[in-house]
Amino acid sequence: MEDVVKSLKTGNIPKRPVAITFDDGYADNYTAGFKALMNNNMKATFFIITDKTDVDSWYMNSTMLKEMLSKGMGIENHTSKHQELNKLSRDNESKYY
Repeated sequence: MEDVVKSLKTGNIPKRPVAITFDDGYADNYTAGFKALMNNNMKATFFIITDKTDVDSWYMNSTMLKEMLSKGMGIENHTSKHQELNKLSRDNESKYY
């Protein structure tokens, strides 16, 4: 997403731009997605559910995220608990973040 923002700010937009994103931080984002991106010299941004990092094998761990970051991938937050934010009460918002 960093490249997208930069191209929009500078006006240097490729003829056929594509932005690739992955949501939630599942382990297959690393084993399949990241590996395919690297094999094709491409970048993407991964939006991670932070409370799922380092919890079990269904989700990516810190080592995976650090490797992807070092290879130019974007790593961003996709909430901490993956609550449906539009359905939460503002009265209780502090317990969800």
